[in-house]
Amino acid sequence: MNREMTRQVLALGLATGLFVAGCTGSGNDVPEPAGAEGLIFCDDRVDDDDDGSDEPCPATQPADAPAAYDCAGAPPPSVLAHVDLPSNDQVASGCVYIYQGGTGAFYAAVDIENGPEPTGPMGQSTGLCSYDRSARRHVFMTTSPLADCPDLTYVYPDMVENQLLSNGCRRMVRNIGYSDADFDPDIQFLAGDEADQRNRIDVFDTVEVACLGINNTLGAPYRTDEVYVTQSSGSWLVNPSFTPQE
Repeated sequence: MNREMTRQVLALGLATGLFVAGCTGSGNDVPEPAGAEGLIFCDDRVDDDDDGSDEPCPATQPADAPAAYDCAGAPPPSVLAHVDLPSNDQVASGCVYIYQGGTGAFYAAVDIENGPEPTGPMGQSTGLCSYDRSARRHVFMTTSPLADCPDLTYVYPDMVENQLLSNGCRRMVRNIGYSDADFDPDIQFLAGDEADQRNRIDVFDTVEVACLGINNTLGAPYRTDEVYVTQSSGSWLVNPSFTPQE
């Protein structure tokens, strides 16, 4: 999804009043974890600062292009932290890292390569991420242990663009079904300074590639295999040689 399409989706969500303040209400009763106050995740349909709307991601400047890094070996000094996701049949390789761009802004770089079965793992009759995968598959920052964080589930027949992409303990960073032609790997703005980013990775200490669930009991066809599923996950590693960019 390109930036313009993303803005259109967000505008529709705002017009229908479906953003939530502080990650609570509107069917989402998962509270923020301790230490998350003041952290902003843009473009995830959550109102982090209680102003009545989601916080949009600003336009990215060329100077903020991601540092070249594949999560192998020592990271460059502009990389604050990284996760080298375990490989499996769903995710052949996954490198996610937080870096500071040339303008001083921070970003998450997301480089996910599909394994031979990106729609899996298998459910009763098909892969758990087979249906609506482009809308369901994201990279999240999540509190640990993952099992203690409630799943994120779309509830039909409401439209996809009206659904939450985050809850208090699981925050959407980027959809990985759509690539951005301007940057390689794909990136997502992370609001705040270095202290905010260190707090972010301390609270949301796990990165996961996962597919949102779909509760389609009122729709047709009803598919029992559309549940929330984590395909790969790993913990942040902080770069002790991080150097703030001037």
